[in-house]
Amino acid sequence: MRKKYLSKPAETSGAEIPRRVFSSPPLEIHLSRTLDRLECIQIKEPELVFGENQRCVDPRTGLAAYGPYGNGHVGGSRQLRVGIVGAGDEIEGVRSLLEEISRPVDQDPGLDGILHPSFPGLNSCKPFSVDVVTQTSWHRSINPQMVRLAADCDDSFAKYGMLRELFGAQVRAMSHLEFPPNVVICAIPARVERSLLLAACAQSLPTEIVCDGTMPEIDGLQKDKATQAWDLSIRLLYKSGFTPWRLADAAGDSCFVGVSFYRETGSPSPNIWSYFAHIVTDSGKGFILKGETFEWKPNNKAEGTPRLNEDQAATLMSRALEVYGKNCACLPGKVVIHKTSPYSEAERTGFEHSLREIRRYALVSVGKSGTFVLRPGRKPVFRGTAIPFGEKLGVVYVLGYVPFLRCYPGNRMPQPFEITENWGTLTFQEAAKDLLRLTKLNWSTSAFCTEVPVTLAFPGQARDIFRILGQQDLVLDDRFLTT
Repeated sequence: MRKKYLSKPAETSGAEIPRRVFSSPPLEIHLSRTLDRLECIQIKEPELVFGENQRCVDPRTGLAAYGPYGNGHVGGSRQLRVGIVGAGDEIEGVRSLLEEISRPVDQDPGLDGILHPSFPGLNSCKPFSVDVVTQTSWHRSINPQMVRLAADCDDSFAKYGMLRELFGAQVRAMSHLEFPPNVVICAIPARVERSLLLAACAQSLPTEIVCDGTMPEIDGLQKDKATQAWDLSIRLLYKSGFTPWRLADAAGDSCFVGVSFYRETGSPSPNIWSYFAHIVTDSGKGFILKGETFEWKPNNKAEGTPRLNEDQAATLMSRALEVYGKNCACLPGKVVIHKTSPYSEAERTGFEHSLREIRRYALVSVGKSGTFVLRPGRKPVFRGTAIPFGEKLGVVYVLGYVPFLRCYPGNRMPQPFEITENWGTLTFQEAAKDLLRLTKLNWSTSAFCTEVPVTLAFPGQARDIFRILGQQDLVLDDRFLTT
């Protein structure tokens, strides 16, 4: 199947380039035009800043050597206050888990020592210099029979109501204490959906979830003990208001917005959709903004993803800027919007109307088509490898061989992100660099980087929670959504 392209006039700015109409994956035609030669560039690995303003590219190495960002500026240890909600012996199980991560955890001798380093222990000593504190007034025991009844319930909304009464009420009560905890660990049976519990506790205190008082698994993956301790500690730090690390080149006035759609369940019409925006600053703060519910019917089968009309796009962007301004006390100097689908003309017009006072902006569409690029030898393409197709478009590898780790840490052949649209003032290299940087701001993990930028990292969790809450004009700190 061939693509149809509108003609591209010479000497046009990024915001004035006519829309391309895609009817097949966009990478193919670019490759067919450059079979004789591909020009690759290497984007430098983003550096991170840790304690005492020390730099390193790897989160675990930097934390082990220097501690979390900002520790060196306060002169002494700080408290990480933890509440616990659970049934029966699960409170003691969580206490034992906290004691376990307060001590060093040696690496698995069968694993690579650089990729899977030992965990130094989350305590008042270096490198973390953080006191993990819990006390009986922050421990809430709940009826184990009621928990089992909720776990066995087949109706999601009924189960949510039961969890809200069991766990949510206890978390809310702790949030009203004169001296509340920073974060609450909820111990639940494995049969309870995490999204239901997160929704039940949303807007009270950030919640971490463990099953049966053991180290939590992420995405169903069982990791070695040291890696589990690293990941759990990073999430506890972030949810408690600490900054584990920051980007070394953070400008302080950049705003990144990921726009995602989901279909409303329980509606008599299959054409009822909602949308939300994940707003991320380059200092790492994140907020999830829920948009309105609307009806959308595709004009043809190629339009698989909903489109906003002009007013919806303008309103969403205005609200995103309002959230940014409220939390950062200024308007951003740079705004980048990420979508995994093309922009309609109405969306572009609406977004650009709200961004008319922003100096630098970009409307970027990213995706993967299943096309791979190989390099000579047996090793995968380097992370950060980018292939530009002109000034605005191209492909970039956010996964790949990492010289610092001396390996490629993935299980499958790395696949590049394709920047198929880039409207605005940013070049391809700037847009690609941003994607690379945003793979290092997901504080649900301590990994070297993540597979997708943080702006597009939590569509499933946000969708499930917003479906349950059912509120319009809702803004949540993303610490309430991650597990």
